[in-house]
Amino acid sequence: MNVRKAEINDIDFILQMFLEIDKLHRKLLGTEIYTKYFKNYFDEKLWKTRLIHEMNGFNNTLLVLTDNKKNVGAIQVKCDSSGNFIKYISVTKKGKSYGKILMLEAFKLIDNLFMERKILTKKVGLKVLKSNTRAIEFYKALGFYISSNNNDEYVYNMIKI
Repeated sequence: MNVRKAEINDIDFILQMFLEIDKLHRKLLGTEIYTKYFKNYFDEKLWKTRLIHEMNGFNNTLLVLTDNKKNVGAIQVKCDSSGNFIKYISVTKKGKSYGKILMLEAFKLIDNLFMERKILTKKVGLKVLKSNTRAIEFYKALGFYISSNNNDEYVYNMIKI
């Protein structure tokens, strides 16, 4: 397995991964709540443009995991003066450690930026649907905890220090 920075030819794969996240959100929340909460959240054309613009800039890094030269997962990490944030993570198959490999690589990226003094903290945040218990347990196993700042009805803020 190999984790690498995304390239322009990975955009369609990454969009497919984001579409899978979108489908999961719809399933977990139901269409009515999803529509209210996300308000046309996933727009493929908008996301494609945005990903190309953000691809591997200083404060946004897209990583792709390959297994036997086939793309099997993607993660987007945002690092800036306000902190570090896992924006998205998606894998093609659960139970293969793909998510863990991507998260550990994201932690390495953040550690390296911190050591180079390009960011001020190694603290990492993310958001997860409260109804996505599998993801919550996965993040807890990686050292995240649910923040006390959780006023949202559907989403937890999780932090790893």
